[in-house]
This record gives sequence, C-alpha cells and structure tokens, in this order.
Amino acid sequence: MVYTTPKQSPNETKTFGDLLLYYLKRKKKTQQMLADETGLSRSTIGRMIADTDHRGRNYHTTEEAVVKICVVLGLGPEQSQE
Repeated sequence: MVYTTPKQSPNETKTFGDLLLYYLKRKKKTQQMLADETGLSRSTIGRMIADTDHRGRNYHTTEEAVVKICVVLGLGPEQSQE
C-alpha cells in the first residue's frame, strides 16, 4: 500500500481527499481499515482521496459516505463541516 503524506493541519487542506488523509493519519488508520469499518470499498476510499473516479473525472462523495466516515473516525460537527 502506498502512503502519501497529508497536509499538517486541516486548515491547510484543499480537498475532501486531503482532509480524509489528514484524519486517517491522525487516527492511525489505513484506507483498508476505514473501508472495513464503514462498509465502503477500499477502491471507493482511494477515489475519495484522489478526488478522481475510475474514468479520471472528479469524484463526488455521497453524504451517506461522509457520515459513515465521520462516525468511524470520531469526527464531531465542526470537523464534518470541513
């Protein structure tokens, strides 16, 4: 598995993928761990982080997926609004 280094703080992030990487690193979880705990596929998590679908277009994350991720990562209302 390839790990990328997220930005140092959520304030420096630009995309949902950047935020997701930041919180994964902070919670010491891998993409596979998040996938297992949310019921999303590992490839879906990867697309969220890359912000690209399998055709190279921008990936649009569903609200339901964001809620699952927030619950698993223990993110409160402030973080979930980022």
